Amino acid sequence: TGSGCVAITLALEVPSTRLLATDLSPAALHIARDNVRRHGVVGRIGFARVDLAQGLALEDAVLVANLPYVPVGETASLRFEPRLALEAGDDGLALVRRLLDQFGVCRPKRTTVLLEIGAGQGGRLHEMAGARCSPLTLWVSPDLAGRDRVLGLEF
Repeated sequence: TGSGCVAITLALEVPSTRLLATDLSPAALHIARDNVRRHGVVGRIGFARVDLAQGLALEDAVLVANLPYVPVGETASLRFEPRLALEAGDDGLALVRRLLDQFGVCRPKRTTVLLEIGAGQGGRLHEMAGARCSPLTLWVSPDLAGRDRVLGLEF
């Protein structure tokens, strides 16, 4: 969840929804809790320290994630974010690869997954997702500049 901005925005835009914000970093969860209080959505967003989707019940769910997707060699000039929030191995796909493998094991049911991805990663991730977790539907959507930006999966 990082700072909580995605979960907070969803809570504000879709008031009837229940949300669970997860992160591996205790510091990020602390910051997200503070931001939830600041934006007046306390009680609508729960928090859990979780490694990607490990242990989550993914049935009748929507999972929205902005996982790190920057290759290690490209983070030196990015000074305002913790490296844990940006870096994802040599190819920028390490965390998405692990998440897709988790989906392959837990087999989500009636679940939609939307993942922010790096420009140019769409083709490779489309292929990888099909092979690792067999979603019913799989797509890549561009941002306003026409670059790959969202990987969508439906189970």
